[in-house]
Amino acid sequence: MRVQLDAQALSGKAVRALVLKFILMKKSIRARGLAPAFSVSVLSLACGAAWAQSSESLADVTVTATRVEFKEMQAPYAVEVHTRNDIEKSGAVSLFDYLSKFTGLQVGSTYGNKEAPILNMRGYGLDNGFQNIVVSLNGQRLNNIDQSAPQIGGISLQDIERIEITRGVGSTLYGDGAMAGTVQIITKPLDGARAQIYAGSYGEVGSSTQVGMSKDQLQLAASTSNKKFDGFVNKDASGQSDSAQSGNWRVDLGVGEASDKNIKVYALHSNIDTRYNDPMSNAQWLSNPFLNKGITHQQYLIDGWGVNSNVEIAAGINLGLKYQDQSKKSSVAYWYGGNSDYDYSQQNTELSISGRNQDIKWVGGVQISNGSRFDNVSAYGLKKDNQSIFGQFHKYFGNLVWMLGAREEQVHYEYSQAGNASLSQNNKLPQWETGLNYIQDENTSWFGTYSRSYQSPDVDRFFNATYDVNNHVTGESFNGFIVPALAKTATIGFNLK
Repeated sequence: MRVQLDAQALSGKAVRALVLKFILMKKSIRARGLAPAFSVSVLSLACGAAWAQSSESLADVTVTATRVEFKEMQAPYAVEVHTRNDIEKSGAVSLFDYLSKFTGLQVGSTYGNKEAPILNMRGYGLDNGFQNIVVSLNGQRLNNIDQSAPQIGGISLQDIERIEITRGVGSTLYGDGAMAGTVQIITKPLDGARAQIYAGSYGEVGSSTQVGMSKDQLQLAASTSNKKFDGFVNKDASGQSDSAQSGNWRVDLGVGEASDKNIKVYALHSNIDTRYNDPMSNAQWLSNPFLNKGITHQQYLIDGWGVNSNVEIAAGINLGLKYQDQSKKSSVAYWYGGNSDYDYSQQNTELSISGRNQDIKWVGGVQISNGSRFDNVSAYGLKKDNQSIFGQFHKYFGNLVWMLGAREEQVHYEYSQAGNASLSQNNKLPQWETGLNYIQDENTSWFGTYSRSYQSPDVDRFFNATYDVNNHVTGESFNGFIVPALAKTATIGFNLK
């Protein structure tokens, strides 16, 4: 069990608030009953069942979200760890299902689209909470430069080895946007084969397969997942309802030993096709929850590849390199006739060095992120580029653990449209955080953290929407750049095993 008391101050051009919260939460999944599910797993190694106690205790679980491994009882911040054992016992069939039912996150779908769920923690709200959470897959950031939520629906739950959720910290290592915290998803290639088929109400069917091999210093794995849902609301005159379907695949190749010298390369593809109903009023919902008010059709095509490498250059000192390249196409046909068509490109690079001895663990490095979005309808382009240098260390004084980290980040925006002069803005984001953990005994530890973090605005914030007489969005106009928001967050709490 973990108890925490938060005090958080927010400031920015349009944001000024003070939030006090008292939260009682599970430190991890130690005693969590299974929520009712309206789906049946036909063939799966992860069969759903309720349980009273996990086989892992707090002291046994290792935290890796800070790039330096340590036991969960030693964490100088609020953290929630979900292991492969927890996932298999949950009976969940998708990452959306697991996050919404078995974590401390508040999870919702984007207009019914579960492939890009909106996440919230620490009271930021479902509307914009996900913009204050950095989501990463194997250490590589999944957040977009606009208001669209991270596309985590393409990650098969069967591929996931662990999920780590940190609250109130993360800005040192992950930077811009980690005001509320981070969600770290870690996968592990399978050595063998696994398959799952499930079906549920309203035409829900899905399947996933994983195959892999590990021999000497070579690891090779491939996974696929497919989902289909026929929808809740009544079909319109053209036979459309709020349906969804997706197909995803991923291939991983690793060479070398896991501990000191390795290189891992991956490639992925996602094709997500979603139709969702126009929002209802409360009166309409109470009168007829199956009312079809108009179906909007959205399509995502995502292709990406990346490389991770780690080399031990001296005893206890490792050099790491990460590179990620992703392209995405998003097209929307609105039920009233409007449309949008965006092309995205994102490249992330990180060079880091980390080390450890008996009393100190540390990591530092540089990160470069280049993101762009081009509007094929209005013919304008936007860029958001981040450059940063960071460092963090953990010092051990017997039963006391001290964490200190700092980051200097610069964000560059650029807006360009044919026939107009380009506009740009630069912001510097100095961020830091510190924390203490005192281990009272083998069953109890106390912790406290303080962080100073920023959220630079997503590029959609620079525009005003234009509407027709029926209040339907017909376009947008550039309204100028805005300044980043600053959050100062304090957290105190204790771990009880």
